[in-house]
Amino acid sequence: QVARGWVRDNQGQRDASLAAYDQALRIDPANFFAWYGKVRVLRHGRHYQAALAVLAEARQRFPGERVFTDELGSIHYEQADYRAAEQAFRQSISLQPDAVVAYANLNAVLLRQNRGDEALGVLQQGLQIRPSAKLYANLGNALFLKADYLGAAQAFEHAVSPTRGAPGDYLNWANLADTLLWIPGREQAA
Repeated sequence: QVARGWVRDNQGQRDASLAAYDQALRIDPANFFAWYGKVRVLRHGRHYQAALAVLAEARQRFPGERVFTDELGSIHYEQADYRAAEQAFRQSISLQPDAVVAYANLNAVLLRQNRGDEALGVLQQGLQIRPSAKLYANLGNALFLKADYLGAAQAFEHAVSPTRGAPGDYLNWANLADTLLWIPGREQAA
């Protein structure tokens, strides 16, 4: 039922997805993945109040699981409550400091609040804990917007690196190529 719910959510069939998650929770009320999936499908459908209600119960059942705190932050972010989103993502980092998603999300929230230098610091903090294609890509984008093309190119090179990034992610390659076009003498490499 959980797998069915996940597939239906990805297909945009929110009602069928919710029905599958509800069935999964009837079978096993302690199923972590069913709680997580139900919150996600409600958020995807922009049913924020219902998502918050389910999330409150899920967080009570699984107090140490950062994914529920990430979902809370995402709900606040999608409603433009950036201060509440910031608090949730900071709490997520405290729950699991080596999970890169919260650093990327906190970076986005800080950028929305025009706190660019602090946002860059969050990316660098996350990268000190664990290399991540997502964090390197965010860093590359941030440096590119500041016209630091050399720094951006280096970040994107890390994002496509087999040891630090995700070499199969075409978007990071495209960003690297675009950045190299802005650096004199690197056009051929682009």
